[in-house]
Amino acid sequence: MKRAFICVKKILFLVFTFTLSLSADMITIHNKSPKTIYVAPYYEKNKTAADRCGDIYTIAAGVSVSFERPARKFWYDRELFFSFSQKDLKEKLSYDAIERMQSQNVGLLKGKNFYIAEIDFELKGFDAAEWHVVRPLFLAGKRLTKELLFPIQEIIKRKLPILKNSFRYRSARVRHGNKLCSQEINYLRARKPIVKNSIETVLKQQISSNAVPTIAVVASGGGVRAMLATFGFLVGLKKIGLLDAITYICSLSGSTWAVAPWIVSGWPIEDIRVALIPELELGLGKINLQDIKLMTDVLLTKFAFNQPITVTDFFGLLLANSLLRGFGNERYRVYLSDQMKNLKEGQLPFPIYTAVRAEEGADPLWYEFTPYEIGGAWLGYYVPTWAFGRRFVKGLSQDNAPEQTLGFFMALFGSVFAATFNQMYQKIADQIPVDIARKIIEGILKEVGEKRLTAARVFNFTYGLLQSPIGTNKYMDMADAGTAFNLPYPPISGRRAGRRADIIIFLDASKKQVSKLNALKGAQEYARKYMLPFPPISYTDIDKKSVTVFKDVNRADVPVVIYMPLVKNEQLITKYLNTGEFADLKSDVEPFDLETCLQSTCDTFNFKYNQKQATQLSALTEFNMRANKMILYDVISFSVRTKEQMQTH
Repeated sequence: MKRAFICVKKILFLVFTFTLSLSADMITIHNKSPKTIYVAPYYEKNKTAADRCGDIYTIAAGVSVSFERPARKFWYDRELFFSFSQKDLKEKLSYDAIERMQSQNVGLLKGKNFYIAEIDFELKGFDAAEWHVVRPLFLAGKRLTKELLFPIQEIIKRKLPILKNSFRYRSARVRHGNKLCSQEINYLRARKPIVKNSIETVLKQQISSNAVPTIAVVASGGGVRAMLATFGFLVGLKKIGLLDAITYICSLSGSTWAVAPWIVSGWPIEDIRVALIPELELGLGKINLQDIKLMTDVLLTKFAFNQPITVTDFFGLLLANSLLRGFGNERYRVYLSDQMKNLKEGQLPFPIYTAVRAEEGADPLWYEFTPYEIGGAWLGYYVPTWAFGRRFVKGLSQDNAPEQTLGFFMALFGSVFAATFNQMYQKIADQIPVDIARKIIEGILKEVGEKRLTAARVFNFTYGLLQSPIGTNKYMDMADAGTAFNLPYPPISGRRAGRRADIIIFLDASKKQVSKLNALKGAQEYARKYMLPFPPISYTDIDKKSVTVFKDVNRADVPVVIYMPLVKNEQLITKYLNTGEFADLKSDVEPFDLETCLQSTCDTFNFKYNQKQATQLSALTEFNMRANKMILYDVISFSVRTKEQMQTH
């Protein structure tokens, strides 16, 4: 009987203890960071998903808040998630959000006091034992590691030739507001007489300065196919006398691989096309020992300044190796800001490159990149291009890191095309001369595995700026803008004062019919969302015609849209190709089977083209542009008349 009584007591004790473990008790959160933070309890399952199970608490710097610990729930961990932004603490968190955010387990065994501090620009959580014992040891170890690495980094900073950058000793300040920068305004003043002269030449008439239309080329993505198609369109514009009539050229993904080398070289557009086509014979695989040494220098530079290194950097090195080969051994030290020298007198169209925001769960908002500055209309902040990638706090640069290379930017703009790098790396690993560089590379490849590159990561230049919508983020994640829609219309949409086009020439090298329609629809929807003028569009058969014009004759403020897809139109070929004007293109255009090419060589993810294939594809878009010259002249004449009429009213 006594034994049975003891057994019952044990059972009751266990039940009582178990019941207590299921019930809630009070926990206290201490904010040891210098800023206001937001915290919320969640039930998390296997690090794959989390559901919020309580209120979101706002905790000012140096303040403590107490609330009930979540009751125990079978198969779930009780986690406290925290952030500088309340928006991050959604009802449900996905796997990507859990990976990106910081959290602290607040189960019964962790105690009742929890501490949140900012370490290296990021929030970290600690229980009482970690705060009083582990954290001091962690900080001591971190200081020791820093002390060991610092001499290595300083040696790299002094020795590497890549650091010989003209902006190295300049501090940078972030600019607030969406007005155009002074350098772009000066460019527009210099470009306008050139545009005016070009239009007067093709129209064979004098026009007033106030009647000069702003013409923007908007070129799509599509990998090397888009690069070659863009070359053809631009050469065609030059041969019909209109390249000098273009004020802006906006590019995305693959088309940036045509525009960026052209603008930075300053070569005639037809010459840069001839120079780059042979580079496509081996895709991106033409690498020797000297190339690897120069590539290693680039990676070590970023390491020296503690900048994030991702697969984007590898992709950029490969792009620079092929597309900037004309610069010889300097090709890895070519910069986006180098394009300024070829814009100073307004001698070339003003290039605007694009990417979109890529943080998990964020809308794909558009960033724009020019040789002068980088930012976005939605962000409202801009940083000098030569300082992009530096560490910033409250609008001021905290180091003198050199500019990101043009290769890096081309990879960022076309990041959707980065394939897996493990296989390539295994072929060249033994040739990398610096052991620390090998460790950097292998660490990155281990982390990304066989995944495609989806985003580039840089320090957030608006970090610490209270008015910035991302001011609490340590990093900016950016991706190929084609993941939003495949025509980079936003920069010249008029959303920024002073940059509204009167004529927009959309050059669409999208592969499939649905992709072409979605690209133009994306631009139209963007205009509708932000209440920007845009003409009505009829999508019937526009992917089959070499050119379609859309305008609103009743509204002078609506831009004229010229849509030119990648297409081989047999009616146009029959009408013009056999005339003497196109004798130089006939041997390439006539035998070219575009539909077959789109299913093989011209596929979006193919980087290898032989000279014949590349020349034929580019010749087709050149032909389409030249054969439709009278339509373009008529549109420009219409725009001039419209602007003249506006001046008289």
